[in-house]
Amino acid sequence: MSRSRRSRGRWLAAGALCAAVALVLLRPRDEAAARRPNVLLLVLDAFRADRLGVVGYPLPTTPRLDALAARGVVFRHAYSPATWTKPAMASLFTSVYPSEHGVQDFPGAAPGALVSLRLHESFETVAESLQASGYVTGAIANQVHLKRRLGFAQGFELWRHTRGLDGARVNELGLEMVDQLAARGQPFFLWLHYLDVHSPYDRTLLSTRGRFGPTAMSRPPPRARSAFAEWTANDVSPQDSAALAARYDEEVSYLDDTLGRLFDALAGRGLLDSTAIVVTADHGEGFNEHGRFHHGYEPYDEVAKVPLVVVGPPRLGWRPGFRDTPVSLLDLAPTLVALAGGEPIAAHRGESLLALLRGREAPGREVFLQTETVRALRRGALKLWLEQDRAPRLFDLAADPAEAADLAAGGCDPRCRELVARARAIERSLALPPHVEPETLDAEDRAALEALGYL
Repeated sequence: MSRSRRSRGRWLAAGALCAAVALVLLRPRDEAAARRPNVLLLVLDAFRADRLGVVGYPLPTTPRLDALAARGVVFRHAYSPATWTKPAMASLFTSVYPSEHGVQDFPGAAPGALVSLRLHESFETVAESLQASGYVTGAIANQVHLKRRLGFAQGFELWRHTRGLDGARVNELGLEMVDQLAARGQPFFLWLHYLDVHSPYDRTLLSTRGRFGPTAMSRPPPRARSAFAEWTANDVSPQDSAALAARYDEEVSYLDDTLGRLFDALAGRGLLDSTAIVVTADHGEGFNEHGRFHHGYEPYDEVAKVPLVVVGPPRLGWRPGFRDTPVSLLDLAPTLVALAGGEPIAAHRGESLLALLRGREAPGREVFLQTETVRALRRGALKLWLEQDRAPRLFDLAADPAEAADLAAGGCDPRCRELVARARAIERSLALPPHVEPETLDAEDRAALEALGYL
């Protein structure tokens, strides 16, 4: 029973007059609660920001997502704070940086076992905050890195962890959960995690191959991480790189169609006008732009930049269109909590995007990124890299989107020095992560990690 219903019952017991007064006092709060939208968070694992047609991709890979985006807000410069799943998702949910929550390790070997670090329970997640604000919460966590034992179930009342399901099955499970949550009569928050465009790009039917370019490869890549590194080092041909990207585009197209079916099902349930939909990714994917494939490496835009499309009910007053202000996945938790009218998450680093959604830009806004070896700061079109024992690097992404020309190669000029000082100040301000004991992964986890190329 909700807090407001329990309060109403106590007033009724005290007498009719008190009940009438209480109902008058409670009505504005109830009306406000009724106006709060459901929130559907769709995370498209390993989805590159530049694959959306609405931002200029020339191939017809995303007609359904483009149609959704036409009704909402598209952030052209959205970034993940990390370049692989586990630290990125921990940061999305907690709004703190990877070095603060500490969930940065790839699964590693311990004596006789495979172990991985978990998100400490002391961090408040967006699901916990929305739950405290009266939302019912659910998740289909379709990724081996996102297990309950690794801390990602915090705040979710309905929880299902799966490994490697295709998008059609995620839709089925997600819609079952939608029906369960909607039946509760409260606004809901649901996270669905799609894995279809993650390597090895072989989930679609072979009969669909070739729509986005030749997919045959002279030297197909191995799945094992160690063998893949050797494959990458052996001068992969431009033709093989392009074929791998074409296979990826096939997966993008499959996922787009799958999401369209989800949107149709939500429309059939009458939920689109009462639901805010957030479409994003945990990281992008590389195709040899900088001699690397997949993800989990330095924060070049192909792996650090993510799509971010936000669509809300018209009554929210958001102005559809593009936003050029750089934003971060850390901003999503404060945004959703503000949308729900909840208390801000303690010690969050992100900022609410509500003002941007209503049409304002914030040209001075900064985005800070962390990988194991690089700290990066984007402000406007400039992107600074800081690496231990190396001189700073500076890129102008407006003039050099490929990040090929280091403006600081001849020395760090005043604007470079200003960004260096700012990046170091941010780094000094961050808290140390709590100590956590690693969790042991099971045989099914090992098989899933091998299938995704992590082992």
